[in-house]
Amino acid sequence: MLLQGTACDAGDSSSAPRTVQVKLRKGKRWATVAKAQTDAGGEFSVCARVSVPRQAKVARLRATTAGGAGTTTVRVGRRGSTSCKPLNASPPAETGNPNCPLSQPASDIGYTLPSACTTVASDTSQNPDPIPFYGRIDCAHASRHQKISSGGDPAPTATGGSQGDSAHRRMTVIDGDDFWGERCELGINEKNGPVAFYHEGMRRVTYASFKLNDSFPLQTQKWQGVLQMKQAQSSDNGGGTPVLSLSAFDGHWSLWHSAPGYTDEDFKLWQVPASKNLWTRIAIDALYSQHESVGWVKAYIDLNADGDFEDAQEQSPRFQTNTLKYETGTDTSDGIAAGQSIPSHLRVGMYHHQDIPCAAPVGCAVEADNLQVVKP
Repeated sequence: MLLQGTACDAGDSSSAPRTVQVKLRKGKRWATVAKAQTDAGGEFSVCARVSVPRQAKVARLRATTAGGAGTTTVRVGRRGSTSCKPLNASPPAETGNPNCPLSQPASDIGYTLPSACTTVASDTSQNPDPIPFYGRIDCAHASRHQKISSGGDPAPTATGGSQGDSAHRRMTVIDGDDFWGERCELGINEKNGPVAFYHEGMRRVTYASFKLNDSFPLQTQKWQGVLQMKQAQSSDNGGGTPVLSLSAFDGHWSLWHSAPGYTDEDFKLWQVPASKNLWTRIAIDALYSQHESVGWVKAYIDLNADGDFEDAQEQSPRFQTNTLKYETGTDTSDGIAAGQSIPSHLRVGMYHHQDIPCAAPVGCAVEADNLQVVKP
């Protein structure tokens, strides 16, 4: 039997996991039939084997924590499914080529990965139309995206090969642009779309190169993102701040994160100085999970463009944290039940506070190139 619930202990508002014991009424006593751990939102999901006398038509169940208890009555039948999987359980670890370092848990990566690793997707900006790869241009006008035929990132691809072209993409915003905010990003917000790369239990490395040109307002004190791993629609918890994102403002690159439930806040994990007019190679390596005990993220940034991630400040710590959001609410018409992990999709381009000056005709622009997503 699959059991779900929320632990809401009086006086305890922390997100620390709590142990839930599920008990079955047997005569005058309660017998423990299952145990579960809550996630950061206090929710739990567990499979329990419930055995009752043959003549019984109902069973009494109780879920208890250190601070409270809840009781329910369920109907029981003689026949039921022989399989059960908790809705918010992490799948088994992804297996891949053992010669790919991503197959080793929490291994570090380099500026490139061996060809034994698998490139899931790659965009070197060769196609002037970004839609076949990204699915959508989320800009006030499609012309705010441009393919620039020369001057692109000179670095190799994630697995060390040649890009085969020198093109790159430029995304521009101008004061007054409004596409659900002042943005010009590539990436369709759809959990089954072409850039929904990030699912529960998957390890993925996202390589991308950015150039902050003269029009990019790097010194602004207001928030300004260039890349998002954003929880995807349609889902009840698809809004709010992205679960992971990369920003460039206040003179720095910065890695940001938000909690697994709904929130309009996010928190800075790490920052390093940023430079303008320099192609900067970046890699974000993460194990994607809604569970803080499972997920982690580490960022690599080639600050001096010397072709490695080995210099001072070029590697973040490995942050043990949730890297996906979980579904909230009770509407299952979107195909995701409460407690299940929401896939995240990739967004590349500029999204920033509307008060940042970006006057016409030049506006503010970010340049991007040489993007790959790699798996074990």
